[in-house]
Amino acid sequence: MCMVPSGDFSEEVEDGTQAVRGILFGMAFGGAAWVGLLLALFFLVGCGRPAEAEPERARIRLELAEAERATETEEILREAAMEKIIDYLTLGALVARYNPRLTSQEQFQLGRAIAYYADAYGLDPMLVVAVIAVESEGNVRAKSRKGAIGLMQVMPDWPQRLGIAGDLYDIDFNVRIGSFILAENVRRYGIETGLRVYVAGTVNHDARQAHEYLAKVKNAYDDLRG
Repeated sequence: MCMVPSGDFSEEVEDGTQAVRGILFGMAFGGAAWVGLLLALFFLVGCGRPAEAEPERARIRLELAEAERATETEEILREAAMEKIIDYLTLGALVARYNPRLTSQEQFQLGRAIAYYADAYGLDPMLVVAVIAVESEGNVRAKSRKGAIGLMQVMPDWPQRLGIAGDLYDIDFNVRIGSFILAENVRRYGIETGLRVYVAGTVNHDARQAHEYLAKVKNAYDDLRG
């Protein structure tokens, strides 16, 4: 490898100039021209750039590579975030089949709550949507004759029993409590009995009422999945 001589870079430029002159000189002597040409090109290509610049060039290449990787990571995160938003909107739109009066904001909030708490409690989000469809038809302000409140028809004593405070008419809070109760019932009794206990509030439930409720939830679930 050609070593760059020490000293001022202007001296190296002068050396390059002398090399070019060598080319011209070699051309005057026939075949010797090729030797002069090769020597000059060797000097110019191998030694025309200060060795001190190589670490800086390597640093710049590394920074560019890191910037490219960071850009790729940001793109992946953006795509993942977009997929989540699509999931939220989709779940909210499914509930809106049963209640077209839901606003776009309510649909988004509802879809986000269903996705988040279904994942947190290990539930199929479509099952949560089906329960909401049967319990309240997607009515945020629903209240039963027995006093059950909101989308998942949660009894008003449940927040106190769980040691938390909140408004059961709030979309996120209602889905949070309802999903937790449903998940606990499913975990303890399985899906079918768990759903029966969810609607009755106890294992000692009316068999006919529980059977009808289970059939409605299954139909809604199949419709949503189909």
